[in-house]
Amino acid sequence: GGGGGGGVQRAPEVLSLFHDLRRELLGAKAFKRNAEVNKATNASNASNASAGADAAAGAGAGADGGRGLLMSELLKRSSYHTAVESERKLFGPLLEELAGEVRRAKPRDMNALGEFVRKVDAVLARLSDERAVLKDVPGWPEARVDAMREACVVHAELEEMRREMRDWKSPPLPSLPPPMQSKGPAAA
Repeated sequence: GGGGGGGVQRAPEVLSLFHDLRRELLGAKAFKRNAEVNKATNASNASNASAGADAAAGAGAGADGGRGLLMSELLKRSSYHTAVESERKLFGPLLEELAGEVRRAKPRDMNALGEFVRKVDAVLARLSDERAVLKDVPGWPEARVDAMREACVVHAELEEMRREMRDWKSPPLPSLPPPMQSKGPAAA
C-alpha cells in the first residue's frame, strides 16, 4: 500500500513465481479453491485437483490441506532438508552415544572440560545444521552442552584477565604536595 512507512514490501515477481509454482504443484482448481467459501464446492475442487495428493500429504481437503501438500513437496525437493535427513540417519547412533557421554561427563577441572567440549564440538562440526539434526536425537542434553560451552568461554576470559593483571605495570603515582600542617583553630 501507499501509507504506513517502512512495513513489509511485496515483490510482484516473487508472488507471481510463488503462484505459478503453487499452480503447478496443486493444479489450477486447487489454487482457485482458496478463494471459494462454499464447503461443498471446496471439497469437490479438492478431490478433482489433488487426484490422490491427499494420501501423499496426509491432509484433508481445503486450503490447509493444499498448504500442507505444498510444504511437504517443497521440503522433499529441498537439498537442505535432504541433507539434514541423511545426517540424522547417518549420525543418529553416534549422536545418541555422544548424548550419553555428555550426560555422564564429570570433568575434574576446567582444562578437562575444555578438552571434552572440543571433542563434542568436533563431532557436531560435521553436521550441516547442528540444531536441525539434534532436535530429533532422543534426550539430547542441549542445555548441558550450552552450559559447558559457556563455562569454557568464561574460563578463557578469566584466564586472559589473570594474564593481563599479572603483566600489568602500575604507573608511578604523581608526587603529592607536602602535607599541610594545621596550626590549631583558625582565627576568626
